[in-house]
Amino acid sequence: MTKIIVTGAMGKMGVEIVRTILADKNLTLVGVLGNKTGIGEDIGTVTIGKEIGIKVRNDFEKLLNETKPDLVLDVTNSDPSYQIIIKTLESGINCITGTTGFSYEQLDKIKKITEEKNLTTLIIPNFSIGAVLMMMFSEKAGKYFDNVEIIEMHHEKKKDSPSGTAIKTAEMISKNNNKFNFNLPESFETVENVRGGHINNINIHSIRMPGFVATQEVLFGGTGQVFVIKHQTINRTAYMDGVILAIKKSLELNGYIYGLENILE
Repeated sequence: MTKIIVTGAMGKMGVEIVRTILADKNLTLVGVLGNKTGIGEDIGTVTIGKEIGIKVRNDFEKLLNETKPDLVLDVTNSDPSYQIIIKTLESGINCITGTTGFSYEQLDKIKKITEEKNLTTLIIPNFSIGAVLMMMFSEKAGKYFDNVEIIEMHHEKKKDSPSGTAIKTAEMISKNNNKFNFNLPESFETVENVRGGHINNINIHSIRMPGFVATQEVLFGGTGQVFVIKHQTINRTAYMDGVILAIKKSLELNGYIYGLENILE
């Protein structure tokens, strides 16, 4: 049985992950970390409607020492997440995170400690297998088009822009072509930044508003045609197959791995 701590357990994603772990007979939830809400509350009451004897905690170091997990699964936001990951790895424990918004310097530090400690760290910007396939198909399409833009749409409470999925998509597309959008005529913006941000000269547009969970469109333009690859998340259960896959692969793999596509068979 794999013993797991979930951090960020009181968020919408965290609640769904806890519910999924509790339903898997091969996994054992040994602790949960919250932030401000629900501290001291039984996580079973929140997730499955009955007490299971595991209270929501707010002292991560103490929780680690008391429960001695095999794995920490983190879905907090980027500020506490980075500290949680570093503490986890320094304690000799494997880690999976679905958090985005890390700097390249932070990712380098996580990779360095993972390798020094001979551990496993999975950085998964998106647990949805459909979203990962969208990125993989976009990477392949990048061979055949010279113009591409990304539009990503998330709920209003998502703090980082662009999303980790959009960044990862742009990086993957750029593997096959690094000359996107250079054939466009010169233009100017009458409203600053109306053409979005840029990663490797790929325009990315971020939308934040109520009603969305997560949606991304990748638009490729060519002579007389537009090719659109779109993925839409209806609710957070879409991520759970990827969560379970990541947990099980973390037991088989070793080292620093960025992106669910690298563990899909």
